[in-house]
Amino acid sequence: MNAPGNTIGSMRTPALGYLLSLMNYPNKAPEIMQMDARIINGTETTENEFPYQIALMAETNGGPSYYCGAFLISSRYAVTAAHCVDSPLAFSVRVGSLYHSRGGEKRLVDSAMKHPLYDPESNDFDVAVLLLAPPELAFSRYVQPAQLASAESDARANELGVATGWGTINPKTDTPSNTLMKVNLPILSREECEGAYGAAITARMLCAGYFDGRHDACQGDSGGPLAVGGKVVGVVSWGYGCAQEGCPGVYTSISSVRQWIREVTDGV
Repeated sequence: MNAPGNTIGSMRTPALGYLLSLMNYPNKAPEIMQMDARIINGTETTENEFPYQIALMAETNGGPSYYCGAFLISSRYAVTAAHCVDSPLAFSVRVGSLYHSRGGEKRLVDSAMKHPLYDPESNDFDVAVLLLAPPELAFSRYVQPAQLASAESDARANELGVATGWGTINPKTDTPSNTLMKVNLPILSREECEGAYGAAITARMLCAGYFDGRHDACQGDSGGPLAVGGKVVGVVSWGYGCAQEGCPGVYTSISSVRQWIREVTDGV
């Protein structure tokens, strides 16, 4: 995927490359803004290490197929990237499992609400809220809502964040990882972020990663969380390639869209 941006995403598209071959659905991401979302040079997670992480699945004729990352914010709602639901597909989620294809609990998505200011050309306001089908989820050690960052608890430059997902672990393939992966990524300053991508960076975006390209998110990680100190600060959005030198990952800043999330979730 191409992106106005970054290695977690060349517009870090959902596991689009993988699913397009199954669905024949046209990739709507701008050519230079595709999102790749795979955890490059990361490590496997352990059970209930990230109980808020869930897998967003596309419901196809062949059954559910892994599409994007997402994360729970309550027993009824989850958050993902808007570009992950920018299609006429039906979706489901898998919660409480290290694996996107088995275990835990599968739940249909009743509706997906994209931010009203989402711009697929620039990837600005790249966030969506998912309303899960009833009944409400029962929380356990494997299923928990994420804590979301506010302006007061937002990420600061040089803090270490952790991105998680089932995205491609090899930049040369589009096949998702079977096991949930994680990678530690430093938060970059606004100046560093704009230095990498110029005017493509808006007030709703933040960058994380290494300029030497040693670690990153990639295809399939789109929509997943970037957390700092146990609070989710970003949503995997876009980037140029995966783990490319000089191209850190770009994320939707949670604090910048926090008020909208509250409004559409009755105060969550």
